[in-house]
Amino acid sequence: MVSISPGVQVIEDYDEPVFYSSDAYWRYDGGVWYQSHTYTGGWARVSVAPAAIVSIQQPSMYVHYHASASAGAHAASDERHERHDDDHEKGHKHDKK
Repeated sequence: MVSISPGVQVIEDYDEPVFYSSDAYWRYDGGVWYQSHTYTGGWARVSVAPAAIVSIQQPSMYVHYHASASAGAHAASDERHERHDDDHEKGHKHDKK
């Protein structure tokens, strides 16, 4: 599973948009949310899904979803920028090469 937002994961490379949140699986189909305790079946239509699930924009785009291979590179870059900004706030000087 791949984390797509705080408290929400999606099953990677699956034929349907199936998410995991609040100790349950959630499937979106035809504008309706369904809940199950397993991602392979036993779906029950729900009238109200958790806010973290309802807030997913375009759930159908998560069919066959893959985590970005460059996600780690972006995280490392963000961390370098944060350290750089912290150094400037503390008044540290950088060595020039």
